[in-house]
Amino acid sequence: MSAMKITRVVQARQEQGQIGFLLFLAGILITIGVGALGVDLAHCWKVRQELQHATDAAALAGALDLYSHPDEIESHALATAANNQADGRFVETNAEGTRVVVSILAPNPPDVGTITVTAETTVRHWLMPWVGRWLDKVSTTSVASAPAPVTQLPENVPFPLAVSIDAIGQAEELIPLSARNIGDTVQFHIASQQVKNAAFTSFSDDNPNADYVRQAIDQTLGLVPPTDHLIPSIKIGDSISLNNGVLGEKRLAEGQLLEAITSQPFLVLPVFEGEAPDNQSRSVIGFITVRVTNVTVNEGGDGVLTFTCQLLKTVIKGIGGTFPPGSYGDALARLSPLAVKLVQ
Repeated sequence: MSAMKITRVVQARQEQGQIGFLLFLAGILITIGVGALGVDLAHCWKVRQELQHATDAAALAGALDLYSHPDEIESHALATAANNQADGRFVETNAEGTRVVVSILAPNPPDVGTITVTAETTVRHWLMPWVGRWLDKVSTTSVASAPAPVTQLPENVPFPLAVSIDAIGQAEELIPLSARNIGDTVQFHIASQQVKNAAFTSFSDDNPNADYVRQAIDQTLGLVPPTDHLIPSIKIGDSISLNNGVLGEKRLAEGQLLEAITSQPFLVLPVFEGEAPDNQSRSVIGFITVRVTNVTVNEGGDGVLTFTCQLLKTVIKGIGGTFPPGSYGDALARLSPLAVKLVQ
């Protein structure tokens, strides 16, 4: 082989070696880049999940105030977001590289309101700077809503027993309904001179008489076929007549009637303010849902009819768009928790 050919062979092998070395270096760089991308993408995903949890919680917290405390929606949502962390930083606008925005669509019954919480934070990469990428921005959006308040019940739904939100009469040891919570056991008394906190009602300004109350009770408990318009539709603000007399309903404390009322999964009752009067009208301020566990009659005393009930979580509230001012609004909010949910 001539010297020229040998030289060419050597040069070709050197060039192949250089190309192979360059390919090896390129492979290493690609491997490092892919590895860095994988690590930092996993980091970004983790931060995004943390941010999503924060905006979800914030939106749900804000939705709880849609009807009870509309002026506090934004502050409660921001405070809830700030209780969470993403990438080791609190999710609040004051944190480095982080921004949180709350948008409110006020409810306009029957349309529900919504709370939108958007958060954005800067994620600093760990390995990507080796290939010139130092940071990225991660953002999430959560939207929560709550069902519009019930301001009106259809016909034949409520039970003809109205209860007071605050009356305790002369029995100071009793706790008024306004101070109760879901799950508590409460007692409502008819014909009591000590605790006037319930009365039978006609759901109208007509005085409730024994015949009407009997028919309405039997129908509500499913003991007789339904009669159209027997129990009228009732809404918040309606004036309803109350009667604090037993009206012959001691039968609820025994036999078929006791079994029927205690087997009901729930009863819906209108709520009014103050003591239960005889043959006077009061305005409906809300509705509660209870499960009756027992009915008793104080035969040895003045014939008081007592309903022992459990306040249910599935409470129906009626607030006319917003809770009324004062303690009643807070009480109805507590007795009627909103079933908030994420819609995005």
